Amino acid sequence: MSVLDSVKLASKKATESGEDYIDATQDYIELKVFQQLSFLFALLAKILLIGGLCFMGLILVIVAGVLAWGDYLENDNLALLYTALILFALGTLIYLLRKPLIDSHIIKKISKTFFIQKK
Repeated sequence: MSVLDSVKLASKKATESGEDYIDATQDYIELKVFQQLSFLFALLAKILLIGGLCFMGLILVIVAGVLAWGDYLENDNLALLYTALILFALGTLIYLLRKPLIDSHIIKKISKTFFIQKK
């Protein structure tokens, strides 16, 4: 009987240890998801606030530049056309260089917060 009791006790301890491990893992996953969600929402808020203000400022600078260029060229339509061509060229250049400039930079930034670096 004592062998069966010791096996029963050992299996009970193993089951409790397994349950404790599962509970700790579940808590860790919940904390990690919370960390990533809070990081994402903070990043989105920064992008909306800072990016929105910068976008509005950029629009005003472009309008002022077109008006000044129109006075210089003495033709507002030509100034608008040149400005549109420059903006399309910049957009195409950014599109072609998106992977080395934008994607890799974002992946590096996010990987620092997503993966835990053990010391």
